[in-house]
Amino acid sequence: MPTSHAMQTQLSKWGNSTGLRIPAELLAYLGGDKNAKVEITGLPTGGLLIKPVAASAARRKTPAEWVEQLRASHRKMPMGTSVVRQMRDEEI
Repeated sequence: MPTSHAMQTQLSKWGNSTGLRIPAELLAYLGGDKNAKVEITGLPTGGLLIKPVAASAARRKTPAEWVEQLRASHRKMPMGTSVVRQMRDEEI
């Protein structure tokens, strides 16, 4: 078995994103699953590095990270009259 396996493929529009189709032969060579999660890294050389993410290796967020994410989302929300109060006032 060779140490590497290169193939050409094409980028395709997939909804609002761009998809990269991995040929079945290459996926089989890599022992991959069509529903597997992967990590994609853009390299400074202009290439892509695509690695499988092992379920056990997927890092869970800490409570502090969840709190920071919530605070960041809250900072993006417009401040002003509460939606409930605004809806109630519009009904009158």
